[in-house]
Amino acid sequence: MESANNTIEWFKAIPEKEKHAFITFDVCDFYPSISEDLLLNALDYASKFTTTTQQDRHIIIHAKKSLVYHQNSPWTTKNTRDMFDVTMGSYDGAETSELIGTYMPSLIASKFKDEVELYRDDGLAVCKATPKEIEKTKREVSNVFKSNGLKITIDANKKIFSLS
Repeated sequence: MESANNTIEWFKAIPEKEKHAFITFDVCDFYPSISEDLLLNALDYASKFTTTTQQDRHIIIHAKKSLVYHQNSPWTTKNTRDMFDVTMGSYDGAETSELIGTYMPSLIASKFKDEVELYRDDGLAVCKATPKEIEKTKREVSNVFKSNGLKITIDANKKIFSLS
């Protein structure tokens, strides 16, 4: 989603909310967990909707090479290669999180009849299934995120939640 307002409008448009349960999830350490491989997969997904050249991809990946020095030595985040880092608080980092926030729901949308949204690191899915089926879906969603290098905290079978 492009903004919190879009997510709120999406939520308001859900008919008969009282007949549904919700799964909420939060991506832990979202920005530092975005790997180069995840970004490349998201760019592949985005190429279904827009044209990105090899040069575009090279520039996008190259922009993630962050150099931070501490005591005259380069400092790197753990689990990184080639200084790859999605920086928080930057326009580039926000745009990257938006791209990942579009890609990740596409991987799980079929489980929710396309009723799933991710805004930055917070996700919400609408479920109309038995509590047991929803718990199974919760495990599947966790596994999809884990297979993409993202750890999530997740709650299922919720009837009330906070939009914060």
